[in-house]
Amino acid sequence: MAWGLLDSCEAGFRYGFLTNQLVDVGISDADEMCDFWSEGGFDTLEIGPTFDLSDEALRGFESRGVKISDLIYCRNTLAANTSDRETVLEKLRQRIEWADRFGIPMVTTSAGFPGRSDNKQTYDRYEAIRPLPAAAIDEWVRVFTPLVELAESKGVKLAFENCPLMQNWAIAPDLWASMFERIDSKQLGLVYDPSHLLWQMIDPYEPLEEFADRIFAIHAKDTQIDHERLARCGILSDFSWWSYRIPGRGQLDWSRFMEKLLDIGFDGPITIEHEDADFSGSAKDVKAGILQGLAHLRHAEKQARSQRAKLSQLQES
Repeated sequence: MAWGLLDSCEAGFRYGFLTNQLVDVGISDADEMCDFWSEGGFDTLEIGPTFDLSDEALRGFESRGVKISDLIYCRNTLAANTSDRETVLEKLRQRIEWADRFGIPMVTTSAGFPGRSDNKQTYDRYEAIRPLPAAAIDEWVRVFTPLVELAESKGVKLAFENCPLMQNWAIAPDLWASMFERIDSKQLGLVYDPSHLLWQMIDPYEPLEEFADRIFAIHAKDTQIDHERLARCGILSDFSWWSYRIPGRGQLDWSRFMEKLLDIGFDGPITIEHEDADFSGSAKDVKAGILQGLAHLRHAEKQARSQRAKLSQLQES
């Protein structure tokens, strides 16, 4: 499926949702998933690892007119255990093959992490608390070079989520720069999720311009920061000071974010990744959360386009 720049600028962005949270509350049937997709007025669908994928299921989505933006499989692609690693990589290769057969433009995954260093020279440094992400780069290049070549041969894009909680080293702009320098392929990119940047204290807006040609999709998720709790526990004790929220219920200025997407000519899907605990526990609540997030995103896009139109008029006058 081609995502045209003209379409994104004139007809609006394309919105979808990730299947994970709905599967968690018992919606595992393709027809029921398609019904919600259609009734909600979505444009795309991202199929996660918990959905039981098969040729039959993919044909079912195809027959219902569902446009699949990507197949996502975020597991530790650099697992230290050889058997575990090969299992993950085989499932990733399988998704690249499915994407090729069914005309799905992209497969999303994690950059992985090979394990903790036992270097005694670093015991009292940052690595004593968390392994240095950059330590994984060499192993990532070795493992992913053939996977990128496979994706290139199939015409499938390979994208990396920036979540730090998935044994994933590609979590910040300086690390993304290293990633694209070490494997220089136009088929390699990002599924950009601003929610992860917020709780890492990384600017979620400015990297959009730097990595404009590498941002293949957006994961629309917000983060709420509890500053009172943060002042008490700090950033290393636990994660009780932040929570994932649906768009509009956290710290991100979505209108500003949408303006940035318009500025860079973003032409990919915007997928709601619902992980808001306040909208969980039942299919009804999860669906309500996704739909509320969609409404906020569309409103933010409308505001962003209106602001750009006003600026254009001022510049012309």
